[in-house]
Amino acid sequence: MKHKCSVTEVYIRRDRVILPKLYSEAKKVATYPTTMKKLCQIVSRLETPYYCISDDAALDYVRKRKLHGIKKTYATKYKQKLFEALYDEFEMLASQDSYKDKGLQTIVIAALERKAPCIGLTPWIIQYKLSKIQKERKR
Repeated sequence: MKHKCSVTEVYIRRDRVILPKLYSEAKKVATYPTTMKKLCQIVSRLETPYYCISDDAALDYVRKRKLHGIKKTYATKYKQKLFEALYDEFEMLASQDSYKDKGLQTIVIAALERKAPCIGLTPWIIQYKLSKIQKERKR
């Protein structure tokens, strides 16, 4: 069990691997001239190869929604979209014959490994994280 506010491997990988990769894709699809702000808006809407959510957070969200009917709301529309898409993915997998006899946790883990519609971060946070990465590379 991780401690509250600790950073998991998923988030570290998202920031160091996925964000720069999405940024490169955004530079390819952007119309020029452009700004960093516009590129980060593009990044926030690009698909990711998997859901950048920790196992604990995903399981907690799905459990509360599925078992208790509690639909958690998040501060940003980006994170809300990410978690709602995860739940839809979970529901789709749970309805398949191959997952009928599987447990909730197994299905959530399988859902996390599928493509996600977005990274779940605001453009401002993306810009902050990318500039932090660029500063670290210059050292």
